[in-house]
Amino acid sequence: MAHAWVSIGSNIERRKNIALALEWLEARYGALEQSSIYESDAVGFDSAPFYNLVVGFHTDETPVALQAQLHAIEA
Repeated sequence: MAHAWVSIGSNIERRKNIALALEWLEARYGALEQSSIYESDAVGFDSAPFYNLVVGFHTDETPVALQAQLHAIEA
């Protein structure tokens, strides 16, 4: 079983979107390891600041399948 690390960030409805992402990831992959949440300014474009963090979890999915699942969660 592989250990995956995923970066999560949002600058739109930050608290809501981060909470939903964590909820969906935990429902799919189980217990998550989670970094602190950091606020950072947008770089290269005018935008509200981002919330960013990293989560880790175990998965048997291939990298391609994991990527597809993460895109589905993002959508």
